[in-house]
Amino acid sequence: MENDYKLRRHTELYESQNKQLKRIVLFGIVFAYIVLVNILKPYSDRVAVLQEDLKEGRTEVEKSKKVKEDLDELQKTFVSVKKVIDASPWDIEKNKLIRDYREMNRSGRAISRDEYQVKADSTVKRIGQMVLDSVSTPFQEFLDQDFISEQSPSLYSGLKNLPEVVAKWTNGHLGEFWYRTQGDKNETLERLAAALNVQLSSISREIDYANRMVKEQQKQLASRIETLQQEINLEEKNLPEKLDAEMSKILPNWIGGIITFEQIMLYPFIIIGIVIYTVVLAFSLSRHYHFMIRGLQIPERSRGDAALSSLWTLTDRGKFGTGITLLCYLGFIGLMWYFFEQGYILFQESGPPDTGLYMDDTLMTLGLWSGRILFMALLLLFIWRPFFKDQYRELFWGQQ
Repeated sequence: MENDYKLRRHTELYESQNKQLKRIVLFGIVFAYIVLVNILKPYSDRVAVLQEDLKEGRTEVEKSKKVKEDLDELQKTFVSVKKVIDASPWDIEKNKLIRDYREMNRSGRAISRDEYQVKADSTVKRIGQMVLDSVSTPFQEFLDQDFISEQSPSLYSGLKNLPEVVAKWTNGHLGEFWYRTQGDKNETLERLAAALNVQLSSISREIDYANRMVKEQQKQLASRIETLQQEINLEEKNLPEKLDAEMSKILPNWIGGIITFEQIMLYPFIIIGIVIYTVVLAFSLSRHYHFMIRGLQIPERSRGDAALSSLWTLTDRGKFGTGITLLCYLGFIGLMWYFFEQGYILFQESGPPDTGLYMDDTLMTLGLWSGRILFMALLLLFIWRPFFKDQYRELFWGQQ
């Protein structure tokens, strides 16, 4: 009586689980495919585009910040150079020339104009070099920076032309009779200072203009980043509604009370859960099958008949039947592994949803490889299944 009850219960459970297993395999594949293609991929692609735009915007902000810092340094250099011009340190050379002329005149010998000119030309060259060193050279480092030539060609041109201003003054006074009187000497250096100030005034205007442009660019970038961040936040905020619409089409109503909108973003782990449940169900189905054939006293030689078992029963079903069964299970595991990998890529790119779960890079990598090891172990287990001997069954399923 007890054995009849056990046999009936195992038979009922075998038939029930066989139907359930077929449904869960089909449901798992359909669920994994539709959720990945219709929900996660479009959402991830949209967020990825926004995040890439956000990244580019932030890169531009950093670049703009660097430009602003360089302009500030250029402004400081400009102020320093302006002070040098106002201080007119080359007056030292002018005064030295005056003293040299006095010494030459006091010597009592006849001085030719060529001797005076040689002294004057030498002074002009030294003054020109002093101006280059103290006025032009400090700006040279800025000419090597791309932001000057790319964003402000006029400023670049003004800085680059400073040596030409000096060269024009120098060449214009070599061999010229500019040193006749004290007033002539002063006027000559004043013309130099005036030429430099004209050029610096142009540079100052360009620096101010560049600063205004950078500030305007920074405002636009800040507004753009804020807009992009709002779009990302809006996408995340509207995600539950999008998921609700899509999930209602592909999932039965009862599952809505089990999987929340945020939890569906844990897609790769849901895939693992479905696979584990399927494997457990498959071995449970096989356990009921073996109890049935023993209870019905089916001879060992007849148990390889594929008609005695279902497609999803993990047992010896003959070469063809066993091959088809393993092919179905291996195909299912392989497909779910693919969905897991694709889902995990999206999971890593989008980040864990607002579920209270925090995963750093180490945990993300650990989760990925744990899943891979699990799928590989299941594949090996099913490949090994045809060689599963009767004496090992009791180790897994207990005494029948």
